[in-house]
This record gives sequence, structure tokens and C-alpha cells, in this order.
Amino acid sequence: MGGTAKCMAIPGWRIGWSILVDRDNVASNWFDGMERIAQLYGGANSIVQRAHIEGLLNVPQDYLDKMNATLQEGAAAFHPLTEVGLSFNLPQASIFVLVKMDTARFADIRNDMEFFDKLLEEENVQVMPGSVFGIPGYFRVVTSLRKDTIKEAVERIKAFCLRHAA
Repeated sequence: MGGTAKCMAIPGWRIGWSILVDRDNVASNWFDGMERIAQLYGGANSIVQRAHIEGLLNVPQDYLDKMNATLQEGAAAFHPLTEVGLSFNLPQASIFVLVKMDTARFADIRNDMEFFDKLLEEENVQVMPGSVFGIPGYFRVVTSLRKDTIKEAVERIKAFCLRHAA
């Protein structure tokens, strides 16, 4: 699954795609469901469709290099979180970082949902709890934000972790 918003950093074009390889025909129900959902939404206008094709076929290398550098710098900006016991791997091709949290390090936080709720309430920083993706004990952050925004969010997350440390 993909779309222009995340793959090309062009939100609002309303173009997405899904590829299903199902040699053993075990996902037919999933495919039927996707087909029904796809019919609920109108398509993008023809100008956007043509521009999308052009964008996919003729992306300048300097644009790709700049985008990759921006995403790598954004991900690296989260490194100070390791100072408070959080850990993560740098992404290879994503605008997101999954940050691992050990609840044993916190006095009053039992899971990633509580971490999310308290962080939002106390520091006005929104992350995505890993539980919503089926990976409890993690939270997701975005690497494509402005550097100063990431820096401030990191400082707030660090302060939050220190305040709730066991």
C-alpha cells in the first residue's frame, strides 16, 4: 500500500495504490474488502493523475537526494532520546521512527497508551502509540518535520521521561 502523501511527500492529491500478491488465493476476502472500500471514494482529477505519472517517471536525482538527507537528519535528531532510556533504529526508507520504551523505567506508566495520553496531556507532544499498529511497547514519531519542531519535541519527551522515571 502506498500513496503520494507519504511516498512522494505530496499530501492532498488523493492518489494511492495497493499491490496484492496472492499465489495461494488465501487473501481473497481481503481483496474483496479493499475493492469495496476503493469504490467509496472518488478518484483524483485528471490533471493530478497526469502529474502523478510525470512525477513518478521523472523525479530529479537532486530532489531524491535532498529528501533522503532531510529524512535522515530528522531521524537522527531523535538520538537524544537514548539519553533517557528510549531506543530506536534509524529507518532506511520511512518518514517514521519506532521508538522502543521499557515500562520498567517508569514509575507510573504501564504501557504505550498511558505514555501517549500523559505525554500529550503534560507536554503537548503527540506520538502514535505502537499498540494501534499491533506493536505494544513502542511509539511512532515523524521525521519529516522542521528541525526546530523535532528538537523541541525531543526536549519535551526527555523532560517527560525524567519526570516519570522509576
